[in-house]
Amino acid sequence: MNGSFTVLTVCAVLVAGVFASSCQVFAKSDGLAGEATNANAAKEIQALREPGEGHEIFAALSGMWNYTMTVRETPDAAPIVSTGTSNNKRVLDSRFLQLKSEGKVVVNGKEENFEGRGFMGFDNVKQHYDFVWMDNLGTTMGIGHGVMDVATKTINGEGVYSDPVKGAEQVYRSALKIINANEYSYTVYVKGDSGKEFPSVEISYKRQK
Repeated sequence: MNGSFTVLTVCAVLVAGVFASSCQVFAKSDGLAGEATNANAAKEIQALREPGEGHEIFAALSGMWNYTMTVRETPDAAPIVSTGTSNNKRVLDSRFLQLKSEGKVVVNGKEENFEGRGFMGFDNVKQHYDFVWMDNLGTTMGIGHGVMDVATKTINGEGVYSDPVKGAEQVYRSALKIINANEYSYTVYVKGDSGKEFPSVEISYKRQK
């Protein structure tokens, strides 16, 4: 009885020792795999935090620009034309583009000073462009997002803003097109009362020499 107990005890100890050694080997293996996974994840996260290919367009849009803006309140309304300047520059280590516009604009038949501020970014996670715009003509902030059509060098976007005339939220579609190194355009489309879309704002930019 005691001999059997001793043999069983020795066998149990040997099995336990082998199991423990195996666990240590697997633990070390899992630890190395975990470290590799964490390292790869850290690299991916870091890449998402840094400016990438989507941010390259900000360089083309940077600089001092003269603009001509045409505004139509309705499809059949006479266009209101105004001019000004826009100072576009990359900020926060080239992660975003800041736009500062100044000029004149006609409101209710009266010419007023115009001042606007905007930001444009590219979200590496969502893989789209984000826009925000505000100016001294109202208290609303226009917010939108869009994607690049590489073939036409156009960022096609959509967004919303509060329309003070209608007293309601307005949905818009936009197109920012790179024409060449010294010209680009920005167009905002909205729907009229008939439900038909028309270009409400058309802005052409020319780089200052």
